[in-house]
Amino acid sequence: MKKIFISYSSADEKYKDQMISHLSGLKHRGVIETWHNRDIVAGDVKGDEIDQNINQAAVILLMVSPDFIGSVYCYGHEMQYAIQLHEEGRARVIPVMLRPCDIEGAPFENLKSVPERNWISQYDDKDSVFLEVVEQIKIAIKEAVTKKEPATKKDYVHKSSFFEWLNDTEVVLKSRTTEVIKLDDIYIYPDLRALDSDDESFLEISSARLPESEGYALVLGEEQSGKSALAKSLYKDAFKNGKKPVFIDAENLNESDIVELCNKEIKNQYNNIDCLTGIVPAERFLIIDNFASVSLNKKHQNILLDGIEREFNTCVILASDSFQYVIPDIEGMAIFSVKEILPLGNFKREKLIEKWVSVGRDKEIDEAELFYYVDELKTRMDSLVRRSVIPPKPIYLLSLLQIFEAYTAQQIDLTSFGHCYQYLVYQALEKADISGKDIDKYMNVMTEFAWSQFENGGELSPEALGVFFRKYSETYLAVDEKNVISRLVNCSILSKNENGYNFKYPYIYYFFASKYISEQYNKNIKVKESFVFLLENLHKEDCANIIVFITHHTKDAWILDEIQVCMMDLFQEESAASLNRDSLKFMESFLGDIPDLILEQRKIEDEREKNAHDLDRMEIRNKKYENEIENLEPSDTLARINKAFKGIEILGQIVRNRSASLPKEMLVDLVKEGFDTGLRFLSYFLSISDASKGEVIKIIEHVLQENPRVSDKDLEKEAKHTYMLLTYGVIFGVLRKISSSMGGVEVEELCRIVEEENGTPAVKLINQSMHLHFHKRLDFKRITELQKEFRSNPTCKRILRENVIQHTYMFPVEYKDKQKIAQSLNVSMQSQRRIESAKGGKLLNRK
Repeated sequence: MKKIFISYSSADEKYKDQMISHLSGLKHRGVIETWHNRDIVAGDVKGDEIDQNINQAAVILLMVSPDFIGSVYCYGHEMQYAIQLHEEGRARVIPVMLRPCDIEGAPFENLKSVPERNWISQYDDKDSVFLEVVEQIKIAIKEAVTKKEPATKKDYVHKSSFFEWLNDTEVVLKSRTTEVIKLDDIYIYPDLRALDSDDESFLEISSARLPESEGYALVLGEEQSGKSALAKSLYKDAFKNGKKPVFIDAENLNESDIVELCNKEIKNQYNNIDCLTGIVPAERFLIIDNFASVSLNKKHQNILLDGIEREFNTCVILASDSFQYVIPDIEGMAIFSVKEILPLGNFKREKLIEKWVSVGRDKEIDEAELFYYVDELKTRMDSLVRRSVIPPKPIYLLSLLQIFEAYTAQQIDLTSFGHCYQYLVYQALEKADISGKDIDKYMNVMTEFAWSQFENGGELSPEALGVFFRKYSETYLAVDEKNVISRLVNCSILSKNENGYNFKYPYIYYFFASKYISEQYNKNIKVKESFVFLLENLHKEDCANIIVFITHHTKDAWILDEIQVCMMDLFQEESAASLNRDSLKFMESFLGDIPDLILEQRKIEDEREKNAHDLDRMEIRNKKYENEIENLEPSDTLARINKAFKGIEILGQIVRNRSASLPKEMLVDLVKEGFDTGLRFLSYFLSISDASKGEVIKIIEHVLQENPRVSDKDLEKEAKHTYMLLTYGVIFGVLRKISSSMGGVEVEELCRIVEEENGTPAVKLINQSMHLHFHKRLDFKRITELQKEFRSNPTCKRILRENVIQHTYMFPVEYKDKQKIAQSLNVSMQSQRRIESAKGGKLLNRK
């Protein structure tokens, strides 16, 4: 009787059970017996029991899936030992391809796998595929030789204490779904930017690729950018990929002999390896964390680095970003490529939230529920992180996710978002061991300091800081200046540079500056004048953010009145665009010339990834755009446009945050003003666009002349097409901007009231977009009604169709619902096109 050893991840329990069921015939005939880790008897030592059974196996099944690849034990222990037995001819290893994952470079990559062309999860008839596995096992059993003695095992198992440290998040993370959150549960590899390359195509890479090839990399990161978590994850993944990494924390490093250092660490990290010579050079991978803290002088740092080059082909060193200034003084650093850790962009943030939502329930949560919660949390997170107000570093993002889930607001004078910001401030103060009785003192100092920074237009020089504390002591009880500043710097609330002191992160400055203004507005004429200045310069990032934060601090009517008056003044010469057919008649010929929309079959994960990357690219462009905006006068047209959209965002935040405390009538007025401001701008755009149409088309013609593929005959037609495409894009974009800025589940009733009072096509499209964006639910009755209403309005009909179809690309929709969409909107489905194409027929021209 031959033993079949099944190596699998617990996430694939159902596939393992199916495999065993299909092996029942062989078991009943006495040909085989099966073993897996669920067969361990209580009291047995797990590692020894597994090793004993894998060594006795004639056939070893590797149940390959993302969770198998991600398991340190399955991949790094069982699989590595299995491959050794296979190479020695003592067992036959068969990879069973369960679920799609990346296996490039895996030790079993070149082994014959089952099935050969696809993954089992992708087959409807899984029984037939498991039968293929059984047939391969029969062949393997016939070829198997009888084992005479156990193979000499290369034991590279980690010590339990070190293994636990590798998966320790080192911060307290709490979730409703699981008691213990491990690093693997929530870790996302950040992207890196190359600091020593002029080739823009290589500016950004994923940090996950660092161990893939030989070489030396120095990775720099700001405080709390996740350097240590990156070091741990690189270690685990290198080990899973067949390397034997060595980790060194340079904070306590006082020895320049790399061999001695590694020998010491190897004994702490591995079982049955005593020294560096026990690891073949090709498998060596060195990771050094906290290198900026090393106590060695430059001479011995160079000795250390020379030793690294001699003993290792691959090394990653991590250090604080300030270390970049000493690199030129250390000769041994010349061989290292220099990279910096980037903050988590939209794509990485979405992946982090996916992991958070899935913790403890990854086997049960379905795709629709997952994406619903991911989108909901990301919308809230983006409102707080907006333009890096809160640094999009892992620890801050995880803190926000915990606050969303568990934190309950207590103070009625703060919004829910205001509480999030305050909570982060309190967390920072706790790190400095500031006692509860001193919290109010520090909060007051920071509030006054923020106002001084606002008045000063930037950091306070040492002299200005002295003046600040003298003035402070005239109004409040004096504080120990040096102690207060030192503690605030140490807990990363204040930052010191060559010019003086300021708040380290924007959100802290905005929080306290707005706190001062909201408290002093009715007491201090200077504060009132400053608020007027903020509104006049709403197009500027700092001014807009301070106003946003003021809305988190106060419910007083003055803030709402002032913002509404400011918004009413924008494009007041225009009426809100209705988007009725008459106003859009000029678009009809253009829409008649472009292809019909088709409801395509697209992979949701790919579309969401593409969308997230598009948002990241857009944010990069917006940063350049914001720098240009800062220099504009408030009366400039571009400044007014920017002010309009920042104002709409502010109104949306007020409505969502105050939906439970402001009177309904006031909330409706705010929603109306948000809608009207955006639609007045759209009227303005359409009017100047129409008036300048001829000039714009001539400019586009001139640009197109540079394209040799466009003939003179087609030049004007192409120019007109491009012009109309741009115009349609602006209409579509403005409606989406209003809906995303003003919308929310909390304000649905308010938007419905606005539509009842002013049911123009524009307002109906905004509300339809909101419903899809925030509810993720298709209202077929509403869609059908709008489709009928827009029958004679081709532009609005096209926008409606695009909104609904794009929803199906970004969120799971069942096939029968897609059929209903196609019927309601009178559009073709991709599968229908294929059928009709195969029949040689033509589709009707549907518009």
